[in-house]
Amino acid sequence: MAIRSLRTQQLLLFLCVLHLSIAAEVRRTAVIFAWPLSAPSSHPLAKITYSYPSLNASVSTYTPPTLAQDEQFVRVGLHRTSVSGSNDWSGMSVPAEAFDAQREKKLQLLVDNEGEPIHIGLTSLPSQGQLAQSGSAKDANQIQVEVTQPVPGPQPVLNKPVVVTQDGKIEDGKEPEKSFFQK
Repeated sequence: MAIRSLRTQQLLLFLCVLHLSIAAEVRRTAVIFAWPLSAPSSHPLAKITYSYPSLNASVSTYTPPTLAQDEQFVRVGLHRTSVSGSNDWSGMSVPAEAFDAQREKKLQLLVDNEGEPIHIGLTSLPSQGQLAQSGSAKDANQIQVEVTQPVPGPQPVLNKPVVVTQDGKIEDGKEPEKSFFQK
């Protein structure tokens, strides 16, 4: 009887932990904007839905920007509300040809440690596959998305600090090895 009770408790504990891990997953939405240089304001480009912390993402809506014939650059970014309450723009500038229907486009959304969007990137490469062959309007309005977090840079590897006595000598009694010029 005690074994059955122990197994029941283990099963309940497992289910509670499973429920908490699923509940910890948060669904978020980020709206990405396109802002041609000739336009007075930005317009929604894509709506990205992603989960945090797993970073699984999908594009809910995507509308390519309407560009003037002589347009050379388009700003792509997002509006972030800062701590002071101001609406800040964070983004980059890409060539207008990046939105050509014959190119494969990929949005990279960079999120902080709480899952809030902090920056956006866009890559656009000439199409390699079926998009170039089909050329349909439905395929031309496709965009991929990737959500990432910052990767910490390399950390310096430091030697162990040298411990000296009050009179300035090395504590372990050994003198450091002298170089050829010091000898």
